[in-house]
Amino acid sequence: MAREKLTARQQRFVEEYLCDSNATQAAIRAGYSGRAARQAGSAALSNPAILARVRERQAELAGEVRVTQAVVIRGLLTEAQGTGSDTSSRARVSAWVALAKHLGIESPKETKLTLETLNRVLEQLGVAVARHVKDHEILAAIEREWGTIQLG
Repeated sequence: MAREKLTARQQRFVEEYLCDSNATQAAIRAGYSGRAARQAGSAALSNPAILARVRERQAELAGEVRVTQAVVIRGLLTEAQGTGSDTSSRARVSAWVALAKHLGIESPKETKLTLETLNRVLEQLGVAVARHVKDHEILAAIEREWGTIQLG
C-alpha cells in the first residue's frame, strides 16, 4: 500500500511534533496561526496519514539512537527509585508519573496503581523494582495523581 503524500506544511508539522510532542507548538512552528494552532494540531494528529508518518519517524529515530521501551523504562525506574545521579523528589515523582503513563496507566482517578502491579509489568520487561518505597513524599504525590496505592 502506497503511503499518502503529505503537504509541505503537514511534513513540517510531523518533524516539529517530534521535537516535543506538543501538537499546538508544532502547529505554530509549522506555520499555522497562533489562534488556530490548537485546533490545527489536534486535527493534524487526527489525520491518519500524518499520524502514520509520526509513528514511522518515531520508529526511525528510536532505531537511530537505539532507544527501546526497555531502555526508557529502565531510565525512568532508575530516576523514580532515586538511584540516578543528581536526583530530587520532584524528579522522582515526575519519573513515577511518566513510568505509569508509559505502561498504559492513563486514567488516574479510575485506576488503582499498586506497586505489586507495577512490579509485575516491569518484571515482564526484565526490569526489577524495589519492594519498598521509603520516600513518603513520592507516595503522597503519586496518590494525589492516581488515588490510593496499596503496597504489596
